[in-house]
Amino acid sequence: MHIIDSIFTVTGAKKIRMMIARSYGYNRDKLKLLLKTAQSISLTTDLWSSRSKHGYLGLTATWINKDFEIMDVLLEISYFPTPHTAQAITEVIKKAIQKWEIESQVISIIADNGANIVAAIRDLEPIKRLSCAAHTLQLAINKGLKVVEDLVSRVKQLINFFSTQKQIERLINVQKDIGYKETYHLIQDISTRWNSSYLAWDRLIFLQYAVLQLGYGRVQVQDFRTESLNSVLVRPSPNFGT
Repeated sequence: MHIIDSIFTVTGAKKIRMMIARSYGYNRDKLKLLLKTAQSISLTTDLWSSRSKHGYLGLTATWINKDFEIMDVLLEISYFPTPHTAQAITEVIKKAIQKWEIESQVISIIADNGANIVAAIRDLEPIKRLSCAAHTLQLAINKGLKVVEDLVSRVKQLINFFSTQKQIERLINVQKDIGYKETYHLIQDISTRWNSSYLAWDRLIFLQYAVLQLGYGRVQVQDFRTESLNSVLVRPSPNFGT
């Protein structure tokens, strides 16, 4: 900034910390006033890990205001070290509810079906636990895919093979050679990332014309051109260039 404007003075780290603290305090008080306008609040919570494998607990509050508009605010993303026991989860949620002064307003908590979170919310009575519909649906999908477990395993193998830089470049070059207007990568099927199975298979079907040009290791890509694979998702042929 000094090069752009010689008069500009870079703010010191101490002042920046002070500004962040003031901003947090101001917005915290505003959020507390907003929460007081809610007659009933439903919380949503989930545990997740960062890329550095640190555990966190997220907590959001949702309610309908007097104008029948859905209000949704993030209350916490708290560092949550192991062990992730039911008692530890209960304590973190209870402290957050007290911190935001919404003890009399919280009527339900939406969460997944993990044994620890189920037990934790049970200890927060009279607050009721509501199962996350998306998580329950994902569990049903996972069970449904067990009937084609072998095919799913082989498809994951294939997708993982094309995750290295060398194979990504090969796949992109083949797409260009046969006339795809745009080039794409294959998408990883990750169990904790909902919709990834659908998106991964959808992309594989779309790129099948390029993938089938290639082979890997002792297994030929042509082996994956099965009726089962093609029937998972039916898509029109990609838009090739003229």
